[in-house]
Amino acid sequence: MTPTASPARHRVFALVSLSALALGIVALGAPGVFSQGGSGATVPAAPAASPAPAQPPGAAPGTTGGFDFAANREEIFKAFYQTGLDTSKAYSVANLAIKKDNMTLLLKQGTVFLMQPIGGEVTGAAFIGEGEASMTPPNRTQRFMLNKYYGAESLKEPFTEAVFRFSDGTSKTFIGAGKPGSADATASAKASQVFSERNGWLDGTRELHLEMQFLENRISGLKDQDFFVADFHTGTHDWLIYTYNPQEIQENQLIASGSMGTKSRRYLVPWCRWHKQSDYDPSGHYVLLPDRDGPRVIRVKHHEMILNLRNTKTVEWDVKTTAAALMGNLRCLRFDLVNNAHWDSRWYDDAFWPSTVVSVTDPSGAPLPFIHKKDQLLVLLPAPANAGSTVNIMAKGRADMIYQVTAESFGLIQARWYPQYGQRGGRATFHWTIRVPRPFTVTGSGRLVREFEDKETNQNGIELASDTAVNFPWAIFGKFRKAENLYLGEESNKSVKL
Repeated sequence: MTPTASPARHRVFALVSLSALALGIVALGAPGVFSQGGSGATVPAAPAASPAPAQPPGAAPGTTGGFDFAANREEIFKAFYQTGLDTSKAYSVANLAIKKDNMTLLLKQGTVFLMQPIGGEVTGAAFIGEGEASMTPPNRTQRFMLNKYYGAESLKEPFTEAVFRFSDGTSKTFIGAGKPGSADATASAKASQVFSERNGWLDGTRELHLEMQFLENRISGLKDQDFFVADFHTGTHDWLIYTYNPQEIQENQLIASGSMGTKSRRYLVPWCRWHKQSDYDPSGHYVLLPDRDGPRVIRVKHHEMILNLRNTKTVEWDVKTTAAALMGNLRCLRFDLVNNAHWDSRWYDDAFWPSTVVSVTDPSGAPLPFIHKKDQLLVLLPAPANAGSTVNIMAKGRADMIYQVTAESFGLIQARWYPQYGQRGGRATFHWTIRVPRPFTVTGSGRLVREFEDKETNQNGIELASDTAVNFPWAIFGKFRKAENLYLGEESNKSVKL
């Protein structure tokens, strides 16, 4: 298994922290996307797990094709990357074109082995033979980026091995076009080795949340939200990854990997990202569609949160998240919520900046089943949510997310340590009540509602709110001297109290 890390993500983290330090409020929007770095070489592998049940236990809510994905969510999560190939049968293919948007993966000659099913569904395959990946980015900017890394504005790259992961039924294409036969021992052994190694490599990234997206899609029966990933081995550029994911703002990505000095420490290098071909006009200009560029499944509207900072290490959080369902029949909600904010660690490592979910309930206090893994929080709903309806989720947790800013001040790490949804955490209104240990005082983003003292707990507190949906709300506490001023907008001529 080859761990990955992403220096680009570290730069984003630094930039976000800098903007938060200035208490700036940024307005961005996107689907439920979380892209943080990978892992170091010295972290041990995840413990082994048993494969998910293959036989349907009976129909129930959250059921697809007779299999109860909701009840077997833990098993499906573990089995997603740990299930191997079915080498008892091979499919010979010739000139088989796998087309995803404007990417074509041509399997000229070779053998395909399908993955053993999980939950009765095949979600992967391996190819050994002769293939070619071809694609031309639809706009000038992305053609420039491809040329920068690849040396040409169009991709036309031979490959000899490929591993596929998908939830869009690509296995049916292999079965329909391939010629079934008995497996050659040498080919099946090589395919199994390649599949195991590349599957482990994909599992080692923190950029991809395929197993959680697979669970979300199947539990809620989401339409047109299925993903496709091709990890193919080239002679010139080693392994390249192509992803098509409709839950991303830019559905297509072409990614390489680079070394950080040793072979076992690698990071992802995005070559180019582009929207669906249909989102561009004939000249290659992107037709701006704000709703389509926003959240796909839900839209978080508001966070009502109590933050209790008893020391300078840990924040205890208690949040009511209000979300609007954008699709019908939602039986679960998937949020971004890190397991730790140390991007060079595996997601399950709790040595640095861990975040733990203590409970998830509905507004009445009734507990809701959930799974918090791979920097994602998946919550099962007691009843399906219809499109346009409002869903309230209550969650409690604790996170070691406080860091020292100056000799006498501390801030909250800019990571998704409470449930969030959207690009860079998404946009939402908020109302925060924050308590910090005395003699510190606290300030932060948004409008000041009140300041108070809690003599029983020996804490100072503040209430902050924003009626405008924002990104990156933040708080800082320490020993401060107060000063007030007015900022006059040059164009609006409106004054804002600082």
